[in-house]
Amino acid sequence: MTAKRKSEPKKPTNQVPANAKPNDGHEQALARTVLRPTVNAAVTVREYGRTFGDLDLEHLIEELFEQTKTATRGDLGRGEAMLAAQAHTLDAIFNKLAQKAIRAEYMHHFDAYMKFALRAQSQARATWEALSVMKHPTMVGYVNQANIAHGPQQVNNVQPSEHIESDSAAE
Repeated sequence: MTAKRKSEPKKPTNQVPANAKPNDGHEQALARTVLRPTVNAAVTVREYGRTFGDLDLEHLIEELFEQTKTATRGDLGRGEAMLAAQAHTLDAIFNKLAQKAIRAEYMHHFDAYMKFALRAQSQARATWEALSVMKHPTMVGYVNQANIAHGPQQVNNVQPSEHIESDSAAE
């Protein structure tokens, strides 16, 4: 009886599926693929995600595509969660740098720590503001016409298409 060999886990690939159309040459397919936002994001995530090991580029692209489809359909739940998490991270960075600043021995160290701490604080505020705008979009009012005059006023309401037709008829 032959012993079954365990299959080795698939090694992550660096291959990107080409986004080619039927009459595309290699260069055209490569250009189209490289310009896909999910491909660029996946390459960046892979580089920054080395903490988690060697990530498979094709799977990252597929997952990013699913995430972008969800956001495009209007489900911004992940975006809201991401912004909240980033705001907390920025707040932690602010606090750590502010603590380092207060313990700084030299003025230029204090100045540098506080400068970066306040940048992190500003980014945290901007992140919360962005999240607030996502949750509570501002209402935009559209005023078609406002007639404000002190004295006699004449208003001629002409539709743009009627105005154009009357101009061309005069010629």
